[in-house]
Amino acid sequence: MPKKSVHYYLWKQHAKREKIEGEISWVENRKGGNFRQIFQKRKNTNLNTRKKVVQSDKNKRRVKQMIVEGVERIVLILWIQRESDGLILEPCRHRCVACFKMFNRRQHLVEHMKISHHSLHQPRCGVCFKHCKSFESVREHLNVPDHLFKGDCKSIFSERGCTLCLQIFEDATALADHKNKCHLSAPLPLVTPTRTLGVNTRLKAVAIDCEMVGGGDDGSTDLCASICLVDEDEHVIFSTHVQPQLPVTDYRHKVTGLTEEDLKNGMRLQDVREKVLAILCGGHNDGAGRLLLVGHDLRHDMKCLKLQYPSHLLRDTAKYVPLMKTNLVSQSLKYLTRSYLGYKIQCGKHEPYEDCVAAMRLYKRMRDQEHGKAEEEGDGLNSWKQSDLEKMKPEELYHNSTSEYRCWCLDRRRLTKIITMAVAPLDSQESLWESVTSLIRSAQEKNVDPLQWALELRLTLSAAGISLPSPDLAHLLVSHIFWENHTPLSWKLLEKAITVTIVPPLLVLALLSHRTMNSIDDILHLSEIFGLPNHEPGSILLAFVFSIVWQLVDASLDDEGLLELTSNKSSNWPHDMEIDGLLKRNDNHGLLEKANTEMAITLIQFLLQNEVTSRILHLASQNMPTHWEDFSQRFRVLTTKSLLVRNSKHINPEALTYLASHTSKFLERESKTIPRGEFHALLSSGSILALTSQHHGTSGSALWLPIDLFFEDIMDGTQAAAASAVENLTGASLVKALQAVNSTTWHDAFLALWLAALRLVQRERDPIEGPVPRTDTFLCVLLSVTPLAVANIIEEEESQWIDQSASSPSNQWKEKKGKCRQGLVNSLQQLGDYESLLTPPISVQSVANQAAAKAVMSISGITNGSGSYENTSMNESASGCSGNMRHLVVEACISRNLLDTSAYLWPGFVNGGTNQVPQGIAGNVSCWSLVMKGSSLTPSLTNSLITTPASSLAEIEKIYEVATTGSEDEKIAAASILCGASLFRGWSIQEHVIIFIVTLLSPQAPANISGSYSHLINCAPFLNVLLVGISPVDCVQIFSLHGVVPLLAGALMPICEAFGSGIPNITWTLPTGEVISSHAVFSTAFILLLRLWRFDHPPLDYVLGDVPPVGPQSSPEYLLLVRNCRLECFGKSPKDRMARRRFSKVVDISVDPIFMDSFPRLKQWYRQHQECMASILSELKTGSPVHHIVDSLLSMMFKKTNKGGSQSLTPSSGSSSLSTSGVDDSSDQLKIPAWDILEAAPFVLDAALTACAHGSLSPRELATGLKTLADFLPATLGTMVSYFSSEVTRGLWKPVSMNGTDWPSPAANLASVEQQIELILAATGVDVPRLPADGISAATLPLPLAALVSLTITYKLEKATERFLVLVGPALDALAAACPWPCMPIVTSLWTQKVKRWSDFLIFSASRTVFHHNSDAVIQLLRSCFTCTLSLTPTSQLCSYGGVGALLGHGFGSLYSGGISTAAPGILYIKVHRSIRDVMFLTEEILSLLMFSVKSIATTEKLKKTKDGLRYGVGQVSLSQAMTRVKLAASLGASLVWISGGLNLVQALIKETLPSWFISVHGEEDELGGMVPMLRGYALAYFAILSSAFAWGVDSSSPASKRRPRVLWLHLEFVVSALEGKISLGCDWATWQAYVTGFVSLMVQCTPAWVLEVDVEVIKRLSKSLRQWNEQDLALALLCAGGLGTMGTATELIVETCHQL
Repeated sequence: MPKKSVHYYLWKQHAKREKIEGEISWVENRKGGNFRQIFQKRKNTNLNTRKKVVQSDKNKRRVKQMIVEGVERIVLILWIQRESDGLILEPCRHRCVACFKMFNRRQHLVEHMKISHHSLHQPRCGVCFKHCKSFESVREHLNVPDHLFKGDCKSIFSERGCTLCLQIFEDATALADHKNKCHLSAPLPLVTPTRTLGVNTRLKAVAIDCEMVGGGDDGSTDLCASICLVDEDEHVIFSTHVQPQLPVTDYRHKVTGLTEEDLKNGMRLQDVREKVLAILCGGHNDGAGRLLLVGHDLRHDMKCLKLQYPSHLLRDTAKYVPLMKTNLVSQSLKYLTRSYLGYKIQCGKHEPYEDCVAAMRLYKRMRDQEHGKAEEEGDGLNSWKQSDLEKMKPEELYHNSTSEYRCWCLDRRRLTKIITMAVAPLDSQESLWESVTSLIRSAQEKNVDPLQWALELRLTLSAAGISLPSPDLAHLLVSHIFWENHTPLSWKLLEKAITVTIVPPLLVLALLSHRTMNSIDDILHLSEIFGLPNHEPGSILLAFVFSIVWQLVDASLDDEGLLELTSNKSSNWPHDMEIDGLLKRNDNHGLLEKANTEMAITLIQFLLQNEVTSRILHLASQNMPTHWEDFSQRFRVLTTKSLLVRNSKHINPEALTYLASHTSKFLERESKTIPRGEFHALLSSGSILALTSQHHGTSGSALWLPIDLFFEDIMDGTQAAAASAVENLTGASLVKALQAVNSTTWHDAFLALWLAALRLVQRERDPIEGPVPRTDTFLCVLLSVTPLAVANIIEEEESQWIDQSASSPSNQWKEKKGKCRQGLVNSLQQLGDYESLLTPPISVQSVANQAAAKAVMSISGITNGSGSYENTSMNESASGCSGNMRHLVVEACISRNLLDTSAYLWPGFVNGGTNQVPQGIAGNVSCWSLVMKGSSLTPSLTNSLITTPASSLAEIEKIYEVATTGSEDEKIAAASILCGASLFRGWSIQEHVIIFIVTLLSPQAPANISGSYSHLINCAPFLNVLLVGISPVDCVQIFSLHGVVPLLAGALMPICEAFGSGIPNITWTLPTGEVISSHAVFSTAFILLLRLWRFDHPPLDYVLGDVPPVGPQSSPEYLLLVRNCRLECFGKSPKDRMARRRFSKVVDISVDPIFMDSFPRLKQWYRQHQECMASILSELKTGSPVHHIVDSLLSMMFKKTNKGGSQSLTPSSGSSSLSTSGVDDSSDQLKIPAWDILEAAPFVLDAALTACAHGSLSPRELATGLKTLADFLPATLGTMVSYFSSEVTRGLWKPVSMNGTDWPSPAANLASVEQQIELILAATGVDVPRLPADGISAATLPLPLAALVSLTITYKLEKATERFLVLVGPALDALAAACPWPCMPIVTSLWTQKVKRWSDFLIFSASRTVFHHNSDAVIQLLRSCFTCTLSLTPTSQLCSYGGVGALLGHGFGSLYSGGISTAAPGILYIKVHRSIRDVMFLTEEILSLLMFSVKSIATTEKLKKTKDGLRYGVGQVSLSQAMTRVKLAASLGASLVWISGGLNLVQALIKETLPSWFISVHGEEDELGGMVPMLRGYALAYFAILSSAFAWGVDSSSPASKRRPRVLWLHLEFVVSALEGKISLGCDWATWQAYVTGFVSLMVQCTPAWVLEVDVEVIKRLSKSLRQWNEQDLALALLCAGGLGTMGTATELIVETCHQL
């Protein structure tokens, strides 16, 4: 194309002059460069070269933006330049470089620039740099679609723009980092301390806000009623109510929250105005000495205050042009705060402090903007001639233009001037300190008087305007001394500087400590004397102060000759300065020595009273216990034996002793002070125990709710626990944790423990029948487990003072030792006030009466032979001796030496008088007395001993002796006695009976036995009696409560191995006439062993959920591991040694370890059992021994079916194709070991099910065959349960119709069962799946489940069969959990038709299966637990009271007393949680429910602060009530987490769930004035501390505490990293701050042992972060609890804090 045509094309289409010049101006204005120069230099290069040149001349970031946003326009300009050979065309239109408007004439552009006042200070778009009048205009511009604006501003802003400050960032990461700083949280109400303006206070700006009430006839006249002033740090400078000058006609309460009472004590308006003016004009700022005044609509506030103030010092957010809506319309402060700061205010009543902070934050955000231009001067374009302006280019016009308002960013320059003028009133700061240095050197050269020098220096500094005392002068003097001018005169000058108060003395001490402490240590060897691990200045300073006080005490003792009375009989300190030998002794020497001693004692008193030294001495007492004890002993000698102290008029010995023992008063106050003072005063207020009501304790019992939940949880009979309930109460420190966190006395803790146990008994007064614990188990908890727990606590507390008794001759340790025991006495005395809980169950009413009769007899001096209250018959007791549960509790404590018989004399303990005691009791001789006298065990005496529990350890030891050394009949009789009433009702010796039984189950082998024959076979009758005796459900649960399950498992395994390996050729006849075989003994032992772990749960069951199970899964190996570890470690810890003293001396438990390899047949069966549960059966090899046994068993089971001829029970394609032809059908000839039968049983069951599925066997024949097998060897019931469970889980079998023809039908009462389930679940709000109308079409069960149900309903529930059928109850639950709804209701319906006694239990079990199939139902159940406990939705009588009564109701059995009723949600959850596969999701749900509950509590309490700051809400509802409910919610959540998953789930909560929650972004909760986020933070702190304390304990005595340091370190590392800004948080800042301060404060106060386990550096970093929050007291308390590693830092902080004060 010819060149001319190109020019013509450009001229017509693309290159009009105004277009070219406009594009170039647009690019130059946007990118700040001069493209003309670049283009002229590079006009002959191609487009790629142009890009490189631009990239070399501009930084990469600008080039990137040019390419992305303006590449098309740049390419067009470059192409035009190249084609036109350097031609630059003059434009004919004129474009504004600020707002991009186009004008035809230049004078129009000039007029536009004059009117618009464009400048760099105007708000502008961060994408295209278009200037706007206000930020609202910029916001509207950024929301304009790209196709309308011809740009991409909206899309870029949506990706990389901040919605608050409207800035654009390079990428999403930079934007995310910016948002953490830009998005602010609401200020905490009334938590910032009032700032005191000192002499050296240098303020720059203050914010003001007033609240108005209405005056005049119509209330429209604004009257100032409240005022608040805050500084830039959001500290309150001045805040008060104001007395209105006119009568108030409208208090505007909905907005102001003010009442007439609030304004009565307000300040006068004139005084307020003077105070405000004094603040505004009294600072060291600009020439007028005035501050900037910030506010919103300041003219209105100043008008109401009648205040005048210069306009140029006002910073009004309502009139600042960039923040206005239009030129004349202002935005509200509420809108500005939400739009530019990111949070809400004025949600309800207006708070002056909140509005002040919002205005100040807006001002600071506008002031801190970077506009890249200094102070604007002149009148802008108006100062130029019109002709000159028209000659200017657009960019020159823009450069000379000024804004119509004064930008607040210019205040930064003003503030710099203010600071310079305030700090350096002389020519410069350097010249001032140079003159001071010259003055110091001149004083040294001339040797002037130090006092005169100090006074002259004071005058010089005062004239220079330096605030005194001056920290800068302190630094100068100390640095001058070290080390070039280290002369005596320099030290004297420093001393006089302190005297005339021109330097802070504590700061000088702190500065000197860092420089001189090492030198002091080198001279005095303090680190060696006190064994300091490091040489930190703070540690040396502490040792120095401590040594000074100690030396003063030793010197005073030496002067009076009292050192002989000390433990070392000499001083620990060398007397290097002793000069007596150099002086001639005269008459005045004694007087001088006495005066010196008095001065030393006075100095000691001063050091103990001084705030700094007393805190330092307290640190020494905490971290140097050995040295402190030695010092304390010497100090006690001084205060008690010194004549000078005793005769002094100014020194009181008692006061001196009090000071020495209370040096911790400062730190104790601090450690108990959670920041946000008003909150912590409520959190640490202690316990208010009102622990019972008509709902068994629903008010103050909330503090001890975890104990009730723990007791209910251990009552679950589906699994025996490996750890004892006593260990969980005391070893895991449940009681200790609650006592520490609730800040209560042991009296309150013991009372709560007794009441929780009593509530447990009362909830189960009428237990239902079924494989669940009954009354005997609940009484065991109350009268055996709880007394043992109390005894452990008392012994552990008292053992702490044993060492002190040896070193201290005083009785102080004895007083401390008795406090815990006295708390027990007080709790039992107060227990009589709870009559509703003391009514005994009917089964123990006579025992309670006998206990009361024993008390009466003791008071009267009458005994009944042995003194056993159990041996007094009901007929012999006086009618007035009516006993209750308190009598039994007191007797349990007396028997364990926790009390003495003086308890009988308590007021009201005994009803009636001593004259009502029957006269015949004194001569009564009990059956146990006969045993102790050596009577033989006749049948009648044996029966009496079986029904009468022993009352002492000696009696039961006598029976144990008979069981080990007596004849065979005597041994059997002794075994029956041990398994009788002494086991179930011998609460005072129950743990001994259990140990005796376990020991007897493992008799020692005779010395002459040899070969493979087991000596246990000869003990078959004796062992059978023991095994049958401990088979009841209650007995196994009692073993579990006492933690003997691992020992019992170790005793049962040899029995199973021995009796299951032999051929049953021998039978034994018991004294009762019953004939038993080895199969019978084996079955009893094997079934009992299976009940000790959840054998019926297949491994597949544990991986069906999203995550693996939490916690160890019980198994034979696990039980043996626990047994071996306990026996190996028993007696090595102090706690074990104390427990060992209570054990009987006659029992000898073997401590040799036991392993599964010792029992090959048991191990083989267990491996086969695991394989069977995990996968389908492998093919059975034809002709093998197992194959022959399977054929024989099938022939025995189905002999009637096979009488017609040969018939194969399974098809050839089945897993075992077995034929029963040709097999002898006589079961009498089937003499094979039990282990062989169990090995073949799975194949037998598989063949039988397969045959039934294919029609070869009818359901009735299948049930009959299974019954035959179970009767032949009852142990096969365990195999049936486990095999059917695994088959149901695998889901391979087709369901069968329970139609009443082939299989039994549940139609008769299925609808009734459904109604009862709905009634049980009514309180939870969970929807029960509906059954079809006919009820028949849905009545299907998986074939294995149908077979098991058909088998079990054929049994009659009697004593002989119940010990085997107890396997069925838990198994049915497990089976139904793996089956679709409504399998369990169908099973329940079948049982209620056939076996009436267990129907109630099965109905309740059926109701639990609703939660097995629906995780949403579990969440709803948890929600019901929270709402009922906290009484958030009192929709029923059950929930209206809240607390324990609403959560647990009246227990499990009470549901069926007089008909089924609604179950409490807590009872349901206790019974359900073990069946939840994925328990990991529970922590997140419980955490969410806790946060929801806190919000609901704040809503129901209607929290809103009032003027006193400590009471909130409508009707003056105190905040303490809301905090108590929040604490209850946290306690409930912690209990549910601990109970659901134990230690591992708690660790997951601390390590993962809580950090994830804090990092995640949650919906902002600014309602109720910011109270909800703060309450949530404190709730989370309690939640975390309680959960951890339940799992780890508050001390280091439990085994679980070994895991604590690692988890705690990880959590605190997360906390510190977040505080340091290394981790971005998504939660509300108020929540985070409340959590951190609450968690640290609770840890320091309640669990100080945890702090000692944390890494020292983490503690120091955490303390530093707390100090940045102005939490000096909490930071100091944390360091003081950190041990020797943080002692030095704590000392330095003490000095620094006191210096600041």
